[in-house]
Amino acid sequence: MKQRVGIARAIVMERPVIFLDEPFSALDVLTADTLRTEMVKIFLDKKTKTKSMVLVTHNIQEAVLMAKRILVMGSNPGHIRREFINDLPYPRDDSSLAFRKMVSEIHGLITEALMPDAPPVAPATGANLSQRQIPKEPPVETLPFVQITEMIGLLEVISDEGGAADIFELAHNTGKDFGRTLYLVKAAELLELVETPKQRVVLTELGRHFVQGDINVRKRMLHELFSALRIVQMTSNLLRRDESLRIPIEELTERVGEWLPNENPQQIVETLVSWGRFAEYFGYNDDTKELYLDIGQETT
Repeated sequence: MKQRVGIARAIVMERPVIFLDEPFSALDVLTADTLRTEMVKIFLDKKTKTKSMVLVTHNIQEAVLMAKRILVMGSNPGHIRREFINDLPYPRDDSSLAFRKMVSEIHGLITEALMPDAPPVAPATGANLSQRQIPKEPPVETLPFVQITEMIGLLEVISDEGGAADIFELAHNTGKDFGRTLYLVKAAELLELVETPKQRVVLTELGRHFVQGDINVRKRMLHELFSALRIVQMTSNLLRRDESLRIPIEELTERVGEWLPNENPQQIVETLVSWGRFAEYFGYNDDTKELYLDIGQETT
């Protein structure tokens, strides 16, 4: 009800432009569908002073259903990756071929950005061998802002579908929006539990072993896979500089901000702590706001 009142208040104010930030994400499916239809109808009737509506959404079908112009954003730094002009007539039929084609095209663009297929690296030979530079250190990973338990649930769904799934169908079958599904897949890929050829999500051998394992097997595997991440190794090095094997969370956030200047360091640290605790690699003292190495009991 609050969401509907907020939208109604924005319309009554008769502003020339209305800005909507995920206005339907917290609503049930039926209410959200009704409000989308009403918003489009109000806009097309032109009985208010509102000339434009700017909608921020992670729901691609929602964007194709409502918008005349769709801008797909990129990051690091923020930029417009591509513009889609949507000339489909209103009211739009989400089962039509043209509608599904546009949704698929936008899906593909976003998938390519978040989960690119890395080209093979040619081995150095002859002429270029002498010019090879010293290999650079691997980049510091950006941890997707998701919970490990939610990622595990997604892996189990993929396993139930034979170990591979189309990412669009995966989002639909789990009832999650496409953006959320992408981040969950990205988390699993970061831990080498899945591969993402094109728009497919495929369990790796590690992933299959993980899903088939009991809680102890999963904990042990997560501990090992988590420890292999560079951001985890760099954090561990910071902790080992102190005899107590601790670091104030505020200090860690500052360091992560230096490692990943284009990311949200608070979210990265929150994810680092959450994943680390689940993998029994890091511990966190909420009273002192400190992260510490988990060696079986809290270090004093």
